[in-house]
Amino acid sequence: MNRSLGWTNQREERLDLALQGFRDALARCYRRMQDYLNKTSNLGAEFRYAIIPVVEALWWAVSADEELMDYHGRDKRSKYFQERQRFNNADGVLLGVIYARNRCGHQRALIANDMSFRFGVPDRGFNQGRFGPAIVWREFNELPQPNRGASSAGAQQYQDHLQDALVMDTLEQVAAWFNRAQQSWVAN
Repeated sequence: MNRSLGWTNQREERLDLALQGFRDALARCYRRMQDYLNKTSNLGAEFRYAIIPVVEALWWAVSADEELMDYHGRDKRSKYFQERQRFNNADGVLLGVIYARNRCGHQRALIANDMSFRFGVPDRGFNQGRFGPAIVWREFNELPQPNRGASSAGAQQYQDHLQDALVMDTLEQVAAWFNRAQQSWVAN
């Protein structure tokens, strides 16, 4: 145990860290996207600034999911695994998130596009009537393919659940899943 930090590296602490990391990254996503929407110059640089916490949220989401899978067992008969598949199509969303995270980590892909500004002017209609930037996941065919020999697991789920969807909607789905999972199974 590292006494200076008080961490014992127990599974519960790792899970708490991963879930808190995801929530903190999600909060930064909201702030950065709001900052991005308020900018009128140097939008290319500002867009990259807005994407950084999205990539961070992807990494923490995958870390939290892996820790939950380890915590409850990867057996397809486990309650967590079954609920993970049923909840709001969460399994597909999470597998798509894992695929997106892998493209960021292995091929350093820019995984989102900004559809808020078309023809050089803000287009609020594309964002389904909500205030905020319409940052969407890129089309599948715009992402680099996995390195030779690497897994392409999650590719179909990315196409089904993420491509062209609002990034924040996806991250909110994942956040709702983690809240439910933490309340239902971590406490038990």
